[in-house]
Amino acid sequence: MLIDELVGFSNFYGSDPSLVLAGGGNTSAKADGRMWVKGSGTALATITAQGFVEIDLSKLGEIFEKSYPDSDSEREALVLQDLMASRVPGETKRPSVETTLHALFSQTSVLHLHPAKVNGITCSLYLAWYLLTRYDYDERVYEALNRSTVYILPGLNVDANDSYVRYPNTENNPREPFRPLDDDKDGLYDDDMTEDVDGDGELSVMYAEDPEGEY
Repeated sequence: MLIDELVGFSNFYGSDPSLVLAGGGNTSAKADGRMWVKGSGTALATITAQGFVEIDLSKLGEIFEKSYPDSDSEREALVLQDLMASRVPGETKRPSVETTLHALFSQTSVLHLHPAKVNGITCSLYLAWYLLTRYDYDERVYEALNRSTVYILPGLNVDANDSYVRYPNTENNPREPFRPLDDDKDGLYDDDMTEDVDGDGELSVMYAEDPEGEY
């Protein structure tokens, strides 16, 4: 069943702390004019079928057709009211705040994660933008930057961060700095390639059995 698949991949990816922390991330699935989306305040790692909120997509779609006030507080209150009204009769849970985003995707299932390394990079960029753009008119920012030097470090290992967002990752990907190495001391760097014994593209075992000894 669709809901079982939704629970399964939610638990699987939600249990990986490199992809989701605490109550972060959202998942959903659609079928026959309905959408099941993660309820607000639930954790993907432990969510069950009861943790999802069933939404009437036709009612939810009315939000995109309406005009709302310019006032942030008024607009948010009315959108929330319409969001709650899009639940099927009998639903009492509050759907994720990102429910409308999930509805925009045509795909049956949506997996929305918050990888810590990616968040670290994006939050660092936002902080730099925030400080630079508010310096001239925000008294608190002005005083803070004149008083202190701010260091913004997206991660302790920038090479590993770059690898994380640039290439496919598994549990066997390296996390150490990607520095040049001369393992055999011949004066040449990075020429001593590791051996992928089983040819699966990963180095997951560091020991090989030796018939003459323990390893």
